[in-house]
Amino acid sequence: RVHGALFCIFAAGPMAVARTAGRLAAAASAFSSDGRFVFCCVSSLVKVYAVATGELHRILCDPEQSADAPAATQVVLHPKNPLQLFVAYADGALLIWDFI
Repeated sequence: RVHGALFCIFAAGPMAVARTAGRLAAAASAFSSDGRFVFCCVSSLVKVYAVATGELHRILCDPEQSADAPAATQVVLHPKNPLQLFVAYADGALLIWDFI
């Protein structure tokens, strides 16, 4: 569940701003094409939240990832498939996820 999260749109793209351990943290984020979900990069994971309730819907992660996996740095909706998401990682990897 998101506690005190704010979703802001900047010129460079949407960012999720959340209070974490007493500090504000910004993470790359994107909204689904229907506006029902927001995708937030959190370390090596992408967390999918329901916008209406703030509930965590799903976590996108590679089950074979190690604890020191590279950070997810950017999320972008697939331009032709609204149910897929491109995720870029700090090591240069790019994965396509089905998020529903």
